[in-house]
Amino acid sequence: MNTEGLPPPELWRKLTVTRRAMQKVRSKELWKYGISSAEAVVFSTLMAMNGEDVTPGKIAKWSLTNPHAISGLLKRMEKKGLVTRTRDTKHKNRLLITLTEKGEQAYEKSSQMGTIYKLISSLSRVQRKQLESCLDTLYDAAMNELGMEYRWLFP
Repeated sequence: MNTEGLPPPELWRKLTVTRRAMQKVRSKELWKYGISSAEAVVFSTLMAMNGEDVTPGKIAKWSLTNPHAISGLLKRMEKKGLVTRTRDTKHKNRLLITLTEKGEQAYEKSSQMGTIYKLISSLSRVQRKQLESCLDTLYDAAMNELGMEYRWLFP
């Protein structure tokens, strides 16, 4: 049993509420550009997978999102002119996702993370390194628990 700091259930609640608060700040920032948080995740995933064939399944896998939710989101994004969904010429049952010019412009806006920089800058450089290390450890443990192979898409 952990005798230092908060017990795991309270630490989990604190982590969850902090993530939700930061997400609300980020959503408010994105809303100014007419972009949802979910769309921003798709943009960043597409940009990180630059050069690869990107399918809805890959986006779902790397964002740890339900494939059906990603499918619906991509349909809505296509209607907004942000992405195109085209049939793969090699595998007819597979869709490939690409950003449109409008999507690239939206990505540029969504990549402006002023509020996130402001929040994270409230930590010292040492605290940021410690947080990064802790998050890496927790992510690795969670992915191992899920039995999922993974790689970081983001540096």
